[in-house]
Amino acid sequence: MAKQWSKTEKIKILEFNESHSALKTCQKFNINLSTLKRWKREIRKLGEASLEWGNGSNSKSYQKKAF
Repeated sequence: MAKQWSKTEKIKILEFNESHSALKTCQKFNINLSTLKRWKREIRKLGEASLEWGNGSNSKSYQKKAF
């Protein structure tokens, strides 16, 4: 099972990434680059609340708009 990062942990990782490369951030915290990119995209689109477990775009409660 994958690690479930808390909102606080995600914010600390994103703050670290502001002053370091994405590769260094991923290596230090042992996360996938796609995860880091998703967190950055979600915080831009949905705000900080999306970083709480179960509120992001990968959660079952997230409804994508049907076109």
